[in-house]
Amino acid sequence: MSCSCAAAYRCAELALTLDGPLPLVDKFSPAKRARLGKQGLGGPRGAKRQKGPDPATSLLVHRLPPATDAAGVMALFVEASGIKPEAVTAVEFGASVTGRCHVTFRTAAHCGLAFDGLAGQPEEDPAGFDAKRVWLETASTKPGARRPHIKIRKMQ
Repeated sequence: MSCSCAAAYRCAELALTLDGPLPLVDKFSPAKRARLGKQGLGGPRGAKRQKGPDPATSLLVHRLPPATDAAGVMALFVEASGIKPEAVTAVEFGASVTGRCHVTFRTAAHCGLAFDGLAGQPEEDPAGFDAKRVWLETASTKPGARRPHIKIRKMQ
């Protein structure tokens, strides 16, 4: 039984024997609790952990072709919107063939202007954020063939 299953089992046993509210069950052993200290696993209580860049000043660029690098993404924004990003993270390629990266701007206003400067109408993505498709012109794109595209999403 894992820790969470053992704790749930103890709660169920207590529920059968006690009347009224159940006491909290600590799922960590005393030795592990001593190792973790007062802060526990997640840092101090109330502390917010932030993954990645600030959502107000960054955009997520995904569906990037395999040969794309951070310099190419920066050039895309300069060409499309005339606004140079402050930073572009390295393009990450996960299990799929396409990559993703974050583009960070100096202020939220710069981020909004860069997004608005991209061609196309914003659409709501499945997560509820505004996103745009940017169609790519590549050397291998034949007339009448389906052009590849990337997606650029607001983070907030």
